[in-house]
Amino acid sequence: LLVKKQILIAIIVFAVFYFFRFYNIEHRVSFGWDQEQPAYQIKQLIQNYKPILLGPRVVGDKGFFLAPYYTYILVPFFLLSKLHPWAYLFFLLTYNMFFFFISLDLLKKIFDFNHAVFFLLFWSINPMMAHYDVTSWNPIFIPLLIMTTFWLMKKISVDKHDLYYIFFGLLLGVGINMHFQFIFILFFSTFFLIISRKLLTLKKLILLIASFIFTFFPLLVFDLRHNFLNINLFINFFTEASRNTSNNIFSWIPVFTNFLEPIIYFKSQTTTFLFYLLAITILVILIKRTQKFLRNFYISVLFLWLIFPFGFAKYGQRPSEYYFIFLYPFIYIIIINFFQTLKKSYFLYLFLIIMMMINLNKLKENFKSDNLSLIYRDKLIKNLIPLIKNKKFNISYTVPLGRDTGFKYLIEYYGIKQTNNWSDPLIQIKIPADQSCQLKSGEMGIFIPPELR
Repeated sequence: LLVKKQILIAIIVFAVFYFFRFYNIEHRVSFGWDQEQPAYQIKQLIQNYKPILLGPRVVGDKGFFLAPYYTYILVPFFLLSKLHPWAYLFFLLTYNMFFFFISLDLLKKIFDFNHAVFFLLFWSINPMMAHYDVTSWNPIFIPLLIMTTFWLMKKISVDKHDLYYIFFGLLLGVGINMHFQFIFILFFSTFFLIISRKLLTLKKLILLIASFIFTFFPLLVFDLRHNFLNINLFINFFTEASRNTSNNIFSWIPVFTNFLEPIIYFKSQTTTFLFYLLAITILVILIKRTQKFLRNFYISVLFLWLIFPFGFAKYGQRPSEYYFIFLYPFIYIIIINFFQTLKKSYFLYLFLIIMMMINLNKLKENFKSDNLSLIYRDKLIKNLIPLIKNKKFNISYTVPLGRDTGFKYLIEYYGIKQTNNWSDPLIQIKIPADQSCQLKSGEMGIFIPPELR
C-alpha cells in the first residue's frame, strides 16, 4: 500500500514538473548560437566522420575550451531527427524525464521519499529553473551531476569500493567540462573527502585523480595537435594582464540577488545578505543535530557556502544568473532538512504554497511563445524554398548582433544554394520584420527583391 501511494504521489509531482516546463514547448525551443555551434559539430561528425575534440568556450572569445561531452550526448538525438534541430526538443524531453526520476531515486536513497518529493516540487515551481531546464545548452546537466555527486558521497561513506572513487573522479571531470561553475562542486567534494579522512587512502586518491584527469583526454589530443593552444588560453584567462578589464569584486551580488528572487521574493541586497546569514545559521544547527555522513555533508555545504562569494569576487566580472545554478540543490536540501529535523514538516507545505503564489506570474511568462524560436525560424526558411527554386541569389541579414545564428544551419539543412556572386539578387532576412517583407514568421521576415518575385 505504501509503495502504491508513493508511485501515485510521484506521478502527480512528475505531472506538475513536466507541465511547468513543457507547456507550449514547441514554440519556445531556441536555436541560437549555443544550439547552432554544436549542431554544426554533430553534422561534421555524422556526415564526415570528423571527431569532436572541443566543446563550448568559457566566457567569450578570450576564454578556453571545455571538453565536448555535451555535444556527444546530443548525437543520438540528431540521428533520430536526421540532423534537423528538432533534435533539441527530443533531447529536452528525455533529459528532464531522466532528471526527475534519477533525482527522485537518489534523494530517496540519501534522505527519504518525502524529502525527494518536496525537493522536486520546489524545483518544479521555480520559474528560473523551469526556464533553464528547457534551454538546450551545457549548463543544463549541472543539477543532475550534483544529485549524482551527493549519491556517490553517500556510497563511498558506506561502501568504500574502489569503483566508486573512479566514478567520482569521472563525474567531477565531466561536470567541470559541462560548465566551469562545477569547480565549486570540486572544492565541495574535496573538502568532504578531507574531513572524512578514513575514506581516502593513497590508492583511492590515485584512482580518483587519474579518472578525473582522464576526462580531459579530448582536450589533450587537441593541444598535442595545436601546440598546446588551449592550455595557453587557460593560463592567459586567469592572468589579469590578458583580460584587459577592470575588476569589481562586488559585481556578482546584484546577480545573486536576482538568482534568489524565486525563493525570497524581495529583490534587495539587504534581504540577500540576511538570507545568506540565515543559511549559515541553519547549517550550524544541522551540523549539531546530525552525525557521521550527514554531519560531514553539512560541514562541506557550509564550506561551499562560505567560499563561493570569494570565487565570484576573484572572477571580478558580472556573471549571469545561471552561473549560480549549482547552489539551488544545496539551498532546497538545507530548507527541507531543517524543517524535517525540527519535526515541523508542515512548514514545508506553507513554504511551498507561498513560493507558488509569488512565482505564478513568472511561471506564466515562461509559457509565452518566443517569436524568435526554432519553429518560427524553420517555418520562415521552409516558406522561402518554393519561391527561389531554380533562381540565382544570395542571402544577407539585417538583424541585431548575433541574431543571424540558426538561419545558416537551416539554409544548409534544406539544401538552399547561394551563388556567392554578389551581382545576383540579394534576399534579406530581417529582424524585426517590416512592411517590405514578403514572408513573415514570428518577429522575423524575408525581403525578396523584385527580380525574384
